Amino acid sequence: MAAEAGTEGERRVLAQAPSGEIVDLGDLADDERVVSADVIRRLCLGREAGSVDPRGLRIKSARVVDALDLSFCIVSRPLRFEATTFVSTPDLSGVEIDGHLDFRNGFNATGEVRLIGAKIGGDLNCRNAKLVNTSFQIDRSLAKYVNPRFGSLALNAREAAIGGSPFFDSVKVSGGLDLYRASSATLVDDLGSDDHQLGSWDGVQPLILDAFAYSRFGEDAQWSSKLRKRWLKATTDFQQAAWQQLIEVYRAQGLDDEAARTAIAMQDDRMARAGLSWHRRAGRFVLWALWGMAIAPGWPASGQPRSSRRSPWWSGTGRTCSSRNRAYTVRRNRSPTPQTRFCRSSTLARPTTGNQSDGCAGSTGQ
Repeated sequence: MAAEAGTEGERRVLAQAPSGEIVDLGDLADDERVVSADVIRRLCLGREAGSVDPRGLRIKSARVVDALDLSFCIVSRPLRFEATTFVSTPDLSGVEIDGHLDFRNGFNATGEVRLIGAKIGGDLNCRNAKLVNTSFQIDRSLAKYVNPRFGSLALNAREAAIGGSPFFDSVKVSGGLDLYRASSATLVDDLGSDDHQLGSWDGVQPLILDAFAYSRFGEDAQWSSKLRKRWLKATTDFQQAAWQQLIEVYRAQGLDDEAARTAIAMQDDRMARAGLSWHRRAGRFVLWALWGMAIAPGWPASGQPRSSRRSPWWSGTGRTCSSRNRAYTVRRNRSPTPQTRFCRSSTLARPTTGNQSDGCAGSTGQ
């Protein structure tokens, strides 16, 4: 049985969905731009779904007044809601979408957009969207993350699996964002694009990135550890798994210096949020200052070649041997064969041969 069309907007959507083109309702009056959640659901799941073009259901400038519920459904087409207003909270928890899910270019939702446990085959595009939730009704499991003055979640993508990339740039959020244990291939955001250097992440509270897994940042996204540290320090409470994920991403890309700086910043953030007394904080500051000198890239001198840097005496893992750390000959003979030497400064004796350059000073013995 065909879906009934009550407004001009619904008639257009039903008629043009098989074409795969964007159904633009921007020229209609507000009352005629209303598309019921039931019509959208039938085009996703009912007999009408088979007639929808493989490019997906693409709606622009519509108004969805009643609540759209696609929770735990399997949608075989991409979904695109451009410049569309959702007056009631859409629920896509546990949905499986074969393709992209677009909330872009003027998408406006009031309430908590739920993508809990959703499986999205393509991208989750929130570019130029507006997400608003100023209510204070939250799940008990999030209580420790939420300060009542910040409101509750505007987008809940907890444990969502995104096959492509989440696009989180030029987004206006009033409320919080939950990406706990979510996963994606690449994260695309606009960090560093505003005066606060946080881009679309600025003012998002609660911000939950704990155990959010991603393999890299987008092509135009910021990789600087200086900005990424500020990003993670803006999260609600200390979230160690978020810091560790960033360190792993840097290491996987061969950015060991950025990984080291991030590891130091993680401990700084841990101390800053621990609520320690001043003398305990001072003691830990001294400890981490010494440790930072040992592992921070560029120490001890910015102009000194990396291969010639020497680890501090207390670490026991010196890289080079000076003339004061004489090379000791194990076999003292005058044969032309290479002789074995050991560097005193290394914790584990490292045998070398006389015809190799390992940074050890001194002769091989006569």
